[in-house]
Amino acid sequence: MKTHLRKWKVGSKIQRLKKALDYGPKVEIETFLARCRYLQAAMSFPPLSGNEGPLDCFMLLNEPRLWEGVWSLHTFRKLFGPCRLIVLNDGSLRPDSIRTLERLFPGIAVPDVARNDSRVDAFLAQAGVPLCREWRRRFVFFRKLIDPVLLAQSDAILLLDSDVLHFRTPTEVRAWVSDPAGARYIVDPERYSYCAPPDVLRELCGAPLPEYFCAGYLCLPRGMVDLHRVERYLASDVFDSQRVAGKFNHVAEQTLYAMESGIAGSKSLPPDYATCPDPAKQDVVMGHFCGGEAPRTWFYTKGLRLLAGSSIAAV
Repeated sequence: MKTHLRKWKVGSKIQRLKKALDYGPKVEIETFLARCRYLQAAMSFPPLSGNEGPLDCFMLLNEPRLWEGVWSLHTFRKLFGPCRLIVLNDGSLRPDSIRTLERLFPGIAVPDVARNDSRVDAFLAQAGVPLCREWRRRFVFFRKLIDPVLLAQSDAILLLDSDVLHFRTPTEVRAWVSDPAGARYIVDPERYSYCAPPDVLRELCGAPLPEYFCAGYLCLPRGMVDLHRVERYLASDVFDSQRVAGKFNHVAEQTLYAMESGIAGSKSLPPDYATCPDPAKQDVVMGHFCGGEAPRTWFYTKGLRLLAGSSIAAV
């Protein structure tokens, strides 16, 4: 039954209907038309190398978000400059999609899922962190926390979500890369977007957590994440109750990154690194088009529309 449901794309149709009910049919129709018009224009982007530079840029990507991911990677890579691009395949990327990424970003790393899983699992087993091993096997977002520990080569790392677009050069990120001390993050609309109260988390990690922290666009120095500390956090009831129930909070990985950022020291990026901005009216460096409200659709209706006629997306 699950196979047939996937074949008939029942889940995506139900999701589309839900969005139409939540956002209103006008927003859904405008988003659909913008997706059709702009998304796959990325097929004709000029190639940008993805295998050299002072920064490692990691993205967790799935097949339904392929073209969003391409736009996100392209606008960052073009405006930031040379960097290493590493796409963590959640297991759903098709071979032709991987070839598309390799054509558009020569030298990009898209580790084979089976080989990467085996390598990371052996690494975690040797490190003696069984809870980290189990969480990574069962919670796909945990790859964003664990895999850069093993795969990063540069001293500076950027976690980049597929719902991010860049409009201007990220000069603050460039400056941080030259001296990657502590974490830099974009401001989340919620004060404490974590899976537990901040005082409980502070007691666990021994440091205050950033208040408006988002891991969808996060600069972190290599070595910031200590897996043995994370293992200790995961043994607490805050996290272990999720494991036992098999219901992982969608911000659990973000919570752990915030705890590690609290220890390492962190600072928010300026306001022009924004969540769901209107780039036609706001002079922003980038936008993270996330959340459950209609402004997340501005990725397509405002962001792509603006970029499609700019030199950033010139072909």
